[in-house]
Amino acid sequence: MLKIPGYEGGPLTDGSVHLDDPLFWPVHLGSSLRGEDAQRAAFGADWDAAMELHGVLSAEEEWPTFSMPLHSGHTVHVVYRNIDGDRGVDYLIHHPTWPAAETLAVDDGHFMGPGMA
Repeated sequence: MLKIPGYEGGPLTDGSVHLDDPLFWPVHLGSSLRGEDAQRAAFGADWDAAMELHGVLSAEEEWPTFSMPLHSGHTVHVVYRNIDGDRGVDYLIHHPTWPAAETLAVDDGHFMGPGMA
């Protein structure tokens, strides 16, 4: 199981396997598009297949996590927070000299900054 310093979350798992799935980006970016017609217009994706992947990404048993090391030594973590009733995607940044990761943004029902909306 993965660990992110200072992040109190569920069972973090390596989500990088999903990045090769052509439906990943339509599903990931789909939170900003409401409804099947908007999804199809933007991505041309198969709605049923996209919903199946969404189910995998939002399963409570595993929280897919994507970590991207930056040249500066920082790491950006994208975590699918799969708490029943409080699902969302957390965007965090961490540096090895910091005691805990900092939240850049949260994509869920409520806005939270200071980084990306």
